[in-house]
Amino acid sequence: MIPRSRLGPERRNTLGRRNIKRVQWQYHDAWHCLFLNMTPYEAVICIIERLAPPDYFSNVRLKAVWGGAEYEYSLRAEREPILMIDHYRTKKDCDRFLKTLFAGKDWPAIISEVVTSWSPEGYWQTAVVRTHQRGRRSSFMYQNQEAVSA
Repeated sequence: MIPRSRLGPERRNTLGRRNIKRVQWQYHDAWHCLFLNMTPYEAVICIIERLAPPDYFSNVRLKAVWGGAEYEYSLRAEREPILMIDHYRTKKDCDRFLKTLFAGKDWPAIISEVVTSWSPEGYWQTAVVRTHQRGRRSSFMYQNQEAVSA
């Protein structure tokens, strides 16, 4: 969901329950330990560029719409590292938070869960994620049907 502090006062009251996901406290805390105050779109990019091993993904296309703005991301062959403060205490902490939230799933399955379960309805327009690791391919594709018919 979109952190309340990122909505602005005019949007907080108009969204009502569309922007609320009720979870147990340990999931809430693990999400914020991993992703701080990121939106789902920013969290997926963090997974791709920071948490997953380098060159894990072979193709990524993302498009999200929120608050009247569009956000698009494509994996580039030559990426610059994200300039972000490393807020994880240790790799062990990061792994523990990932396990709490996503129960040992692989990276495409984690992204699938963020897109389908941790995002407001209508937020994602497109999410295509493909990997090719050690001869094994994996993918996740999401297409918002309302976006297709519009």
